[in-house]
Amino acid sequence: MGTIASSYLIAPEALRQVDPALSNFGVTSKTALLFNIGMVLAAVLGTTFIVGLLRQLDMKLLSIPGVMFVLAFGGLMGLGLVPYDIDRSLHWNAAQVFLFMLPLAQIVLGISIYKKWQKLSVFCLGCGILVYLVGIPLWLQTSNFLLVEIWAVLMATFWILVTNIYITRVVK
Repeated sequence: MGTIASSYLIAPEALRQVDPALSNFGVTSKTALLFNIGMVLAAVLGTTFIVGLLRQLDMKLLSIPGVMFVLAFGGLMGLGLVPYDIDRSLHWNAAQVFLFMLPLAQIVLGISIYKKWQKLSVFCLGCGILVYLVGIPLWLQTSNFLLVEIWAVLMATFWILVTNIYITRVVK
């Protein structure tokens, strides 16, 4: 989220949907390096967060939710490594993997930890389901994928922040 906000402050004109991308941040000369490195760094930090989260929840990285989260953050890394002006198809696929897989991984994680971590489970389920409940109708009604991506990124950021606070204060 910080990368997107910083890129917007540098080049607000680049925040417009450019089929199939959310913005021109990854190709605009003013923001390309910051944005693309930020996506890769966010993927590395997200994967690191998931490894720590799963460890705290006594789960393995090779569990179903673990693999799903790694795939989701792999898609995010693909966004930074392959800007849409280099390969639009690969960039679009990377975006879809991240935006579809992350909320689905949250839902699967929520289901798999319900017996031991009910509050965190309900929160994970709620965040994942909310992304779909708002995002899909938004896309179908407006045909504007930019709004869906912004919504999904905001929800992912919110989920990571709240989950991190919960894990550090409740799960020991």
